[in-house]
Amino acid sequence: MVLKRFGRGSLQFGFLVAILVLAGCASVVSTQVSTFRSTGEMGSRGSIAVQAMHEELNRSLEFAWYRTQVETALAELGYQVGAPADTADYIALLDYGVEPVEADRSGPFVTTGLGWGRSRYFGTNLVIVDDDRRQEFIRRVQLVIERNGPEGERVYEVSGASQGRCGVMSVVFDEMLTAMLQGFPVDNASVKTIQVKGDARC
Repeated sequence: MVLKRFGRGSLQFGFLVAILVLAGCASVVSTQVSTFRSTGEMGSRGSIAVQAMHEELNRSLEFAWYRTQVETALAELGYQVGAPADTADYIALLDYGVEPVEADRSGPFVTTGLGWGRSRYFGTNLVIVDDDRRQEFIRRVQLVIERNGPEGERVYEVSGASQGRCGVMSVVFDEMLTAMLQGFPVDNASVKTIQVKGDARC
């Protein structure tokens, strides 16, 4: 009888541990989203082609993966994806980057601007920092939608910035993109912090 109770208790304990482990694997990506848009209605979605904001990255296999994620998200919003860049109604320009920052959880979330270049780890999926101190990273994504024409009139700009211990862009990209396009199209000059559940793969 004692053995039966012990076995049952062990099973319950194991079940509790499993729940705690699964809960520990869950993560939340908090993204600060800033959006600007042109005046008037967005109108018909039309066809759209996704390109890198920096032309040389269009041949990158890393960028090809991000482009697929953006195309899927835009298709869900009603855009027709896959059109050649020279015939599409709209062009979506994508920029992304990761940069290390010193962790300081006692202060507010701080960003250092939305202009990225190679000096800011543009196009780098992984940032490795050899430092004994607790390291955190700011992950940034920017998506610009413009009309396909000589003037390239911009109709929508959305930027997302998140901070955390993961310096691998591909791990948090889906969650950040989901936050950035939530409620699309949102009001002009909108600034929100949106949390999206993900998983701990970093």
